Amino acid sequence: QAIGWFTKGQYLPALATTSPAGTPQGQAGVLGQPNTSVIFGEERVDDDVRIGGRINLGMWLVEGQFLAVVGDYYILEEENTHFGIGSVGDPILARPFYNVGLAEFDASELGFANFVDAFGQTLDLRGSVTVDTHSRAQSAGVSLRKPTYVSFEENYRFNLLGGYRFFRLDEGVRISDSVAPLGGFYVPGTTFDSYDEFDTSNQFHGGEIGMMLEVRHCRWSFEFLTRVALGNMHQRVQINGASSINDTNSTVVTPGGLLAQPTNIGTYTNDEFTVIPEAGVTVGLQLNDYVKASVGYNYIYVTNVARPGGQIDTGVNLSQIEGGTLVGPARPAPRNSDTDFWLQGGNASLEIRF
Repeated sequence: QAIGWFTKGQYLPALATTSPAGTPQGQAGVLGQPNTSVIFGEERVDDDVRIGGRINLGMWLVEGQFLAVVGDYYILEEENTHFGIGSVGDPILARPFYNVGLAEFDASELGFANFVDAFGQTLDLRGSVTVDTHSRAQSAGVSLRKPTYVSFEENYRFNLLGGYRFFRLDEGVRISDSVAPLGGFYVPGTTFDSYDEFDTSNQFHGGEIGMMLEVRHCRWSFEFLTRVALGNMHQRVQINGASSINDTNSTVVTPGGLLAQPTNIGTYTNDEFTVIPEAGVTVGLQLNDYVKASVGYNYIYVTNVARPGGQIDTGVNLSQIEGGTLVGPARPAPRNSDTDFWLQGGNASLEIRF
């Protein structure tokens, strides 16, 4: 089958903001300020249609078509979102966060003219930020198929299904930024770079039961499928980040970017009981004795998956930035958040029987 399915995109918090030139430094790029605009985030990404494929295999085990073994596997193309922007100071470019030390919204300026740093120097900041995401989904199953009621007069058959289901969803978000300060005691060419990375992997293993109704009329066939898988979803979250200072002669690297700090960097696992219901309908046309063409629609719902956007804690304790010693709340913190996921769309297939 060739499939074209939509999926539920992952929600990302505000990751990049802007303000017009002349905005006071303490308000520039800060969420909630009247001149601040979100240019990336506060939205769902990776929710466009995905092209993929599904293969179904089956074999009758008992003569007379009284018991069969069937298997299926589908995979969707990787969905990606890329965002990138730079600024030489006009307009202002920033990365927003919540400053837990001040208990208020704050921002890290990347592009800002006449910026006053912690040493009292007036600088021009030229910077950029990029955000890249990826999302991959696949599933496989094998089950026994048992016709429980067959009507040769009305030409329909009711089947029960029972077997095993595997499902996997892998996703990630990477936020990278770079700032070049011009002026002060900084050597020309000096850059400050950092990145935050949030990756999630969800693997489901469980039992599956269902039923299928097959109806035939002349060369036409209609199939109605409903099934549900119940089992364990193993969630794995990996958070990483680092910052570096490059003065053209040497590079100093420290753990932690902005939203990934020593307080949340690491690998975290969790197991959740998960339910995966599926419903589908297919309409087919028998072209000859061996070949049938079909079109159909499927809807699949998955409970309890960990997604990268849900792992981002936007609260930051600045005392630990660039290798500093943590003083106060341990933020950002691991969130261990999960949500639901769905896939739906159409398919077109060619079936060969022999």
